[in-house]
Amino acid sequence: MLSRLRVSQVTPLLAAVAVGLIAAQPLLTYSLPRGTDTLYHLQRAASLLRALEQGILYPRWSFDLAYGFGYPVFNYYASLSYYPAAGLAALGLSVVDAITALAVALYIAQPVGMWLWLREEL
Repeated sequence: MLSRLRVSQVTPLLAAVAVGLIAAQPLLTYSLPRGTDTLYHLQRAASLLRALEQGILYPRWSFDLAYGFGYPVFNYYASLSYYPAAGLAALGLSVVDAITALAVALYIAQPVGMWLWLREEL
């Protein structure tokens, strides 16, 4: 009976992870989508990584952007989503692979979070 109880508790979690993996399948197969702002995200993550390597924890001015003239991109755009990508890139992944891995992790976290919320509500 105890093993059935544990399996019945884990099955919805595994189903939520499977839904996230199915939703992330295009990212795992084809990499990042070719949208109009995809390259901007790559540039911002690489710029944040370079600033972190120079010891600047919260850069306000990105010297690499705007054709080398610099741009205050992190004054206008939230940089929190770029920190995990820069951390993965610092561990050895390319910036494209780091953003793809972060997106896949978020695709998995969304249905898991919904399952956790529904478990509390129902």
